[in-house]
Amino acid sequence: MRQIAQCVLATLGMALIASCGGGDGSNDPADVYTGAWKSACFAYKGNDGFIYFQTRTVTLRKDSPTSLKGKNSDTVAFADSACTTVLGPISDYPDITIALGPKGTVFEEEADTITLTDPTGTFPGYMKSTGSQLFVVTTSSANVRPVRWGLSSPHTRLQPKQASLSTPAEQVPAEKPFSPRSPQSGYQP
Repeated sequence: MRQIAQCVLATLGMALIASCGGGDGSNDPADVYTGAWKSACFAYKGNDGFIYFQTRTVTLRKDSPTSLKGKNSDTVAFADSACTTVLGPISDYPDITIALGPKGTVFEEEADTITLTDPTGTFPGYMKSTGSQLFVVTTSSANVRPVRWGLSSPHTRLQPKQASLSTPAEQVPAEKPFSPRSPQSGYQP
Protein backbone atom coordinates (compact mmCIF):
# COMPACT_ATOMS: atom_id res chain seq x y z
CA MET A 1 0.00 0.00 0.00
CA ARG A 2 2.85 2.37 0.81
CA GLN A 3 4.41 1.81 -2.64
CA ILE A 4 1.08 2.64 -4.30
CA ALA A 5 0.84 5.89 -2.29
CA GLN A 6 4.40 6.85 -3.30
CA CYS A 7 3.61 6.08 -6.94
CA VAL A 8 0.45 8.23 -6.79
CA LEU A 9 2.36 11.11 -5.17
CA ALA A 10 5.12 10.88 -7.77
CA THR A 11 2.54 10.89 -10.58
CA LEU A 12 0.74 13.90 -9.08
CA GLY A 13 4.08 15.69 -8.69
CA MET A 14 4.95 15.11 -12.37
CA ALA A 15 1.48 16.30 -13.44
CA LEU A 16 1.91 19.46 -11.36
CA ILE A 17 5.30 20.17 -12.92
CA ALA A 18 3.86 19.66 -16.40
CA SER A 19 0.98 22.04 -15.70
CA CYS A 20 3.40 24.74 -14.54
CA GLY A 21 5.24 24.98 -17.84
CA GLY A 22 7.57 22.04 -18.09
CA GLY A 23 5.06 19.90 -19.95
CA ASP A 24 6.46 20.30 -23.45
CA GLY A 25 9.44 18.15 -22.53
CA SER A 26 11.83 20.98 -23.31
CA ASN A 27 14.18 22.55 -20.83
CA ASP A 28 16.19 24.48 -23.39
CA PRO A 29 17.74 27.75 -22.17
CA ALA A 30 15.94 29.68 -24.93
CA ASP A 31 12.48 28.59 -23.71
CA VAL A 32 12.23 31.16 -20.91
CA TYR A 33 12.70 34.04 -23.36
CA THR A 34 10.18 33.14 -26.07
CA GLY A 35 7.13 35.37 -26.53
CA ALA A 36 6.43 39.08 -27.04
CA TRP A 37 7.98 41.66 -24.71
CA LYS A 38 7.17 45.40 -24.51
CA SER A 39 10.03 47.65 -23.39
CA ALA A 40 9.96 50.25 -20.69
CA CYS A 41 9.77 53.89 -21.84
CA PHE A 42 13.30 55.11 -22.58
CA ALA A 43 15.02 58.20 -23.98
CA TYR A 44 16.95 58.41 -27.24
CA LYS A 45 18.47 61.15 -29.37
CA GLY A 46 16.62 61.80 -32.63
CA ASN A 47 18.26 62.57 -35.96
CA ASP A 48 17.49 66.24 -35.34
CA GLY A 49 19.51 66.22 -32.08
CA PHE A 50 16.48 66.48 -29.78
CA ILE A 51 15.72 63.95 -27.05
CA TYR A 52 12.61 61.84 -27.56
CA PHE A 53 11.22 58.78 -25.80
CA GLN A 54 10.07 55.42 -27.10
CA THR A 55 8.69 52.00 -26.38
CA ARG A 56 9.04 48.96 -28.60
CA THR A 57 7.89 45.38 -28.70
CA VAL A 58 10.25 42.54 -29.51
CA THR A 59 8.96 39.06 -30.25
CA LEU A 60 11.49 36.31 -29.55
CA ARG A 61 11.16 32.82 -30.95
CA LYS A 62 13.44 29.88 -30.32
CA ASP A 63 15.74 29.15 -33.24
CA SER A 64 17.68 26.41 -31.42
CA PRO A 65 18.07 25.35 -27.77
CA THR A 66 20.51 28.25 -27.22
CA SER A 67 19.53 30.72 -29.94
CA LEU A 68 16.66 33.17 -30.45
CA LYS A 69 15.44 35.20 -33.41
CA GLY A 70 13.89 38.56 -32.56
CA LYS A 71 11.52 40.74 -34.52
CA ASN A 72 10.93 44.33 -33.43
CA SER A 73 7.50 45.86 -33.92
CA ASP A 74 5.19 48.51 -32.52
CA THR A 75 8.01 51.01 -31.98
CA VAL A 76 6.43 54.33 -31.01
CA ALA A 77 7.95 57.79 -30.38
CA PHE A 78 6.67 59.94 -27.54
CA ALA A 79 7.24 63.58 -26.53
CA ASP A 80 7.32 62.91 -22.78
CA SER A 81 9.27 60.69 -20.39
CA ALA A 82 6.09 58.91 -19.26
CA CYS A 83 5.45 57.81 -22.87
CA THR A 84 1.88 59.16 -22.89
CA THR A 85 2.04 61.83 -25.63
CA VAL A 86 2.36 59.94 -28.91
CA LEU A 87 4.37 61.52 -31.73
CA GLY A 88 3.96 58.56 -34.06
CA PRO A 89 5.37 55.22 -35.11
CA ILE A 90 9.07 54.73 -35.77
CA SER A 91 10.26 52.52 -38.56
CA ASP A 92 10.88 49.16 -36.97
CA TYR A 93 14.38 48.21 -36.02
CA PRO A 94 16.08 45.38 -37.88
CA ASP A 95 15.60 41.80 -36.78
CA ILE A 96 18.08 40.41 -34.26
CA THR A 97 19.66 37.10 -33.35
CA ILE A 98 20.61 36.26 -29.77
CA ALA A 99 23.02 33.45 -28.96
CA LEU A 100 22.87 32.35 -25.33
CA GLY A 101 26.11 31.50 -23.59
CA PRO A 102 26.92 30.18 -20.13
CA LYS A 103 25.55 31.70 -16.97
CA GLY A 104 27.45 34.70 -15.69
CA THR A 105 27.20 37.26 -12.93
CA VAL A 106 26.25 40.86 -13.61
CA PHE A 107 25.08 43.42 -11.04
CA GLU A 108 25.53 40.70 -8.40
CA GLU A 109 22.85 38.58 -10.13
CA GLU A 110 23.03 35.42 -12.20
CA ALA A 111 22.14 35.95 -15.87
CA ASP A 112 22.75 34.32 -19.24
CA THR A 113 25.66 35.70 -21.21
CA ILE A 114 24.55 36.62 -24.72
CA THR A 115 25.81 37.71 -28.08
CA LEU A 116 23.26 39.91 -29.85
CA THR A 117 23.67 40.34 -33.60
CA ASP A 118 21.91 42.81 -35.89
CA PRO A 119 22.90 44.42 -39.21
CA THR A 120 25.08 46.99 -37.41
CA GLY A 121 27.25 44.46 -35.58
CA THR A 122 27.67 41.89 -32.85
CA PHE A 123 27.35 42.91 -29.21
CA PRO A 124 28.15 40.91 -26.05
CA GLY A 125 25.94 41.26 -23.00
CA TYR A 126 23.64 39.65 -20.47
CA MET A 127 19.98 38.67 -20.32
CA LYS A 128 17.64 37.29 -17.69
CA SER A 129 13.93 36.71 -17.27
CA THR A 130 11.79 36.66 -14.15
CA GLY A 131 8.92 35.11 -16.13
CA SER A 132 6.95 38.34 -16.45
CA GLN A 133 9.89 40.67 -17.10
CA LEU A 134 12.95 40.55 -19.34
CA PHE A 135 16.20 42.37 -18.62
CA VAL A 136 18.84 42.90 -21.31
CA VAL A 137 22.11 44.80 -21.55
CA THR A 138 24.67 44.77 -24.34
CA THR A 139 27.99 46.56 -24.70
CA SER A 140 30.24 47.54 -27.56
CA SER A 141 32.97 45.13 -26.48
CA ALA A 142 33.54 42.17 -24.17
CA ASN A 143 36.05 44.42 -22.35
CA VAL A 144 33.33 46.94 -21.41
CA ARG A 145 31.56 46.08 -18.17
CA PRO A 146 27.92 47.31 -18.06
CA VAL A 147 26.89 49.47 -15.12
CA ARG A 148 23.11 48.85 -15.22
CA TRP A 149 20.49 46.98 -17.22
CA GLY A 150 19.80 48.52 -20.62
CA LEU A 151 17.68 51.67 -20.76
CA SER A 152 14.78 49.78 -22.34
CA SER A 153 14.67 47.26 -19.46
CA PRO A 154 12.58 45.85 -18.05
CA HIS A 155 10.52 44.48 -20.91
CA THR A 156 7.09 43.23 -19.83
CA ARG A 157 5.78 39.94 -21.23
CA LEU A 158 2.77 40.55 -23.49
CA GLN A 159 2.23 36.98 -24.55
CA PRO A 160 2.59 33.60 -22.93
CA LYS A 161 5.74 31.55 -23.29
CA GLN A 162 6.40 30.28 -26.82
CA ALA A 163 3.77 32.51 -28.39
CA SER A 164 3.40 32.63 -32.13
CA LEU A 165 5.00 35.48 -34.09
CA SER A 166 1.69 36.09 -35.83
CA THR A 167 -0.17 37.10 -32.66
CA PRO A 168 -0.60 40.93 -32.57
CA ALA A 169 0.83 42.59 -29.49
CA GLU A 170 -0.58 46.11 -29.46
CA GLN A 171 -1.98 48.50 -32.02
CA VAL A 172 -0.43 51.95 -32.40
CA PRO A 173 -2.84 54.84 -32.99
CA ALA A 174 -2.56 56.20 -36.54
CA GLU A 175 -3.16 59.82 -35.56
CA LYS A 176 -0.48 62.09 -34.13
CA PRO A 177 -2.28 64.21 -31.49
CA PHE A 178 0.82 66.20 -30.49
CA SER A 179 3.86 67.21 -32.49
CA PRO A 180 6.08 69.85 -30.80
CA ARG A 181 8.99 69.83 -33.30
CA SER A 182 9.01 68.58 -36.87
CA PRO A 183 8.85 64.92 -35.77
CA GLN A 184 9.42 63.47 -39.22
CA SER A 185 13.06 64.52 -39.06
CA GLY A 186 13.52 63.94 -35.36
CA TYR A 187 12.37 60.54 -34.29
CA GLN A 188 13.04 58.49 -37.38
CA PRO A 189 15.86 55.98 -36.81
